[in-house]
Order: sequence, then structure tokens, then C-alpha cells
Amino acid sequence: MSTNDILATTLADHLIELGSISAARVLLDPPPQQAKTADLIRVNESNDKGLYDLVDGTLVEKAMSYEASVVAATILFILKRFLSKHRLGLISGADGFFKLSLTTRAPDAEMARKRLEYFHAGVKFVWIVDFTHRSVVVYTSPSDVRVFGEEDAIDGGNVLPDFTSPIADFFVDLDFGNAPA
Repeated sequence: MSTNDILATTLADHLIELGSISAARVLLDPPPQQAKTADLIRVNESNDKGLYDLVDGTLVEKAMSYEASVVAATILFILKRFLSKHRLGLISGADGFFKLSLTTRAPDAEMARKRLEYFHAGVKFVWIVDFTHRSVVVYTSPSDVRVFGEEDAIDGGNVLPDFTSPIADFFVDLDFGNAPA
């Protein structure tokens, strides 16, 4: 077995550990598993490289589709309105990074792994929004899960008391311009 075969297997294993991501999303400078917070800041402050997460010492490009971005902006607006009205705190968008023990994440993608990292860091609940099926999966622990469809309403549990929103409101902008004539 050559050095290249060993490296390829190691990189393939690392990509699986990162959430079965594409190798094209991994920045190779600095090499995988050697990146530091300073590298993340440097890359994300440059205008031509997109946004990256720092995961296990590896810079991983954030992948978000246009539709996911539209839905995220809508949810951000709904939550911002609620938080401002009740003076409960701040909210940031997809580029609002935060530190989770050994990783620095932006919210989205590779959610199976991120969900575990979030709960390990003390998060109380996680919403995973699926714009394709117009549903929201709510985790109140890594294994306690409920699925809400477009006809349901979602609440904020103990984290956002008195918050409620129809799930359909999360997806309303996806239909903009697609109404029948």
C-alpha cells in the first residue's frame, strides 16, 4: 500500500466523520485537522472564499442552497420579531458563528453531527427545518424527537416561552412568484 492509498483512506474516513461531506468542501490550506480559530477568521474575512466552519481542525465550506437561505431568512425574521418584542436576547444569521467546545459552527448542514455537538454544548432544543418536505423536526435531546408538518404550529418550549408560529409561515416565501395566473 502506498502513502497515497493511506492518505486517501484517512481523508475518506475524515470526510465521513465530518458528516459524509464532499471533499470539494474541505479547504486544504491549512491541511485538514491542522486548522486553528485564527485560520477560520482569516478565511471567513476574505471576500472570495465563502463561509467556512472549523470542525475537528478542518475548515469545511458551509453549503446552503438558495431555498434553504430563503427559509432561514424567514425564520430569522419571525424569531427576531418575537425576541425584540419580549426583550429576550439577540439573534444572528447564518454567518453568526459561535464556539461549541472544539468546533466553531454556523447553523446549518451536517445536522446529524451538529445536533450532537449542540446538545453536548448545552443547547436545550434544536429545530431541523426541511424546506423540501416543508416540515420541522424538533429535538429536545439527542434522541427525543417530534416531527411537525406544514399544517402544524411550533412553539419555543422552555427556551422561548410564549413563542408560537405556524410552520407554514416558515415556507411562505418559497411560493412567491409561483402562484397560478
